[in-house]
Amino acid sequence: MVSRTPVRYDEELLKSALGRVIDSGQFVNGPEGKRFEAEVCRQLGVAHTIGVNSGTSALLLSYKALGAKKILTTPFTFSATAMAAIFSGMEVVFCDIDPDTYCMDMKDAERVLGEHQDIDVVVPVHIFGVGADMGALADLKERYGFKVVSDCAQAYGTYVDGALAGAHPCVDLGCFSLYPTKNLSAAGDGGFITTNDLKLHEKLIRWRDNGRFDGTPVLGSGGNFRISEFQAAIAHDLLLKFQEQQAYRNSIGEYYLEQLKPLESEGVIRLPIQNEPDKNLNTFHLFSVQLLEHDKDRVIRELAERGIGSTPAYGFLITDLPMDNLNGTPYCPADFPVARRITNTTIAIPISQYLTWDEAEQVVSALKEVLA
Repeated sequence: MVSRTPVRYDEELLKSALGRVIDSGQFVNGPEGKRFEAEVCRQLGVAHTIGVNSGTSALLLSYKALGAKKILTTPFTFSATAMAAIFSGMEVVFCDIDPDTYCMDMKDAERVLGEHQDIDVVVPVHIFGVGADMGALADLKERYGFKVVSDCAQAYGTYVDGALAGAHPCVDLGCFSLYPTKNLSAAGDGGFITTNDLKLHEKLIRWRDNGRFDGTPVLGSGGNFRISEFQAAIAHDLLLKFQEQQAYRNSIGEYYLEQLKPLESEGVIRLPIQNEPDKNLNTFHLFSVQLLEHDKDRVIRELAERGIGSTPAYGFLITDLPMDNLNGTPYCPADFPVARRITNTTIAIPISQYLTWDEAEQVVSALKEVLA
């Protein structure tokens, strides 16, 4: 079976990372975490990076650091985007998504902002490796005065309105995941936060490490959200290989686009957006295929029969989930019509920096056969 997101770590890389950590005798707050954070700053062009133990922790800490009470995001995302806020006692409201990018529809966001004047944090989600319209969001931020937490869990290396995800000028805090299926990963849970704000940087460092910061006395409250040295070491070493691995992943995505274009021309499917020269507008965290004529569940089943793993993307909206009843807000299937249509008709087919060309060819052959 060709997995939807193959993960095949280099054994020597894992041995090297583990060996360095064991030799150092430091398993948290050591040199590996600092090297990793410094390299992220260099690659993204941000002032500060705070390594944490998961992408969900990144969101939890970011919402808290900005004093969020009510956030706006989209229902077409992984549950953690809203769950982290609801778990912290915050209210969450939603707007629809753009039919081309699957990211936040800024016109609908403006409508919701007009209806909910007390929204204090907006959370655009850069979905499947495609970036939201940050230029339009920056205009809304100037008018409404909210803060921005950029959910970049699926978008390391994606260019968003002239800047890399997490580094756009309108972003207060950028949140990333290092889960193994991501374009940039660790070998387990991990994540990080980006910011250009020195005060937020110190606050987040204290909160991730029981109130401590750079040898100064413990101040206020805090928790334990630290990234382990082992995960930081792996993530750092993969950072150094990121451009090479991402270029390969892009080549798989572009091969899919080329091979499947005839099916799009025939009105059978709709493909994700393409890249511009020298810019990753789509880093292909997932390769999504919107089915215009076929039943999603049947296609997934028939691909599996041919040895190809695929999944719904996502198959549900956050507003379908019973997460503390979303603060009592009633939603129905007719809400968010674009997000509903996309989630009912879109699948994700195998893609990864570890996918072989032979496997990619098998994917294309099977999909063409199923959709014939």
